Amino acid sequence: MYHVKTGSDKAILSFAEPFPDNQYITLPLQLKNKDFKVILDSGNAIGWMIHSRELKKLLNSENGGRAFVRIGRETGLLDGYQIYTDRIDFGEFSLRHLTGHYVPKPRPNYHDANLNPTMIRDRVVTLDFVSNRLILRSKEKFDEDLILLLSQHPENICRLPWYGYKQPYVPVIINDERNGLAMIETGAEDIALRLSFARKLQKALEPEVKYLVDGRELRYFKTPIKVSLGKFPFERKAADVWPFNRFYDWITGLGADVIIGPLALRGQMNLSFDPFDKKIVLSSVSF
Repeated sequence: MYHVKTGSDKAILSFAEPFPDNQYITLPLQLKNKDFKVILDSGNAIGWMIHSRELKKLLNSENGGRAFVRIGRETGLLDGYQIYTDRIDFGEFSLRHLTGHYVPKPRPNYHDANLNPTMIRDRVVTLDFVSNRLILRSKEKFDEDLILLLSQHPENICRLPWYGYKQPYVPVIINDERNGLAMIETGAEDIALRLSFARKLQKALEPEVKYLVDGRELRYFKTPIKVSLGKFPFERKAADVWPFNRFYDWITGLGADVIIGPLALRGQMNLSFDPFDKKIVLSSVSF
């Protein structure tokens, strides 16, 4: 996993401006007076991906073997190759020893790089959707801050077990009646439900159509849903419903019944990945 270097036991970096569709959470990265944006994507099983040819060159990333990768809503497998990046300096902190893939941008307005924050295992990573910032803390500092918050706002904290290896899965309750497993996918959009799970719940499914970047039709469904992560409920009158064929952990055998995207958390939640205790901490108050 990726090694972090910081100047203190707590490093803070504000999110970059989101893309016009207000979908992605990104970090600003400046190299040689060039500005880049790195998406924070907890569903990225590869962990580190570069899409900008210029960024790859400035980072002096070394090439490995050829690789075929499926990304985002792009159709089919994209041609790229494995890479090794020795260091990325974000100013407040740096990351060392990143292995991953380079896949050229499938279209000009595609993002520059993609990083899975859950693969940082020597710090507690907090995505603060209330104050729009990334926080990296030592385990000792995180526990200290969490104890203080619990003493002041115990009702605003929820701790959940963190299942999964390269992606974060948590237990959820669907519609106050059925247990399920959710993947927290910060590279997705909003809340979505797996089609087979929706049919088990005998949900009313309204057919919908959207179009992929190559113009192909994508047929899916909509349905109302309530998803509870511990004490925090999230309700949608029309959540997306689709098969989730690609969201499966081949090491643990875990599969997602529900996807929780950043639009569900933005403006109201702090999301902390604690790799030391294998916990995911949700808080409606910044700390």
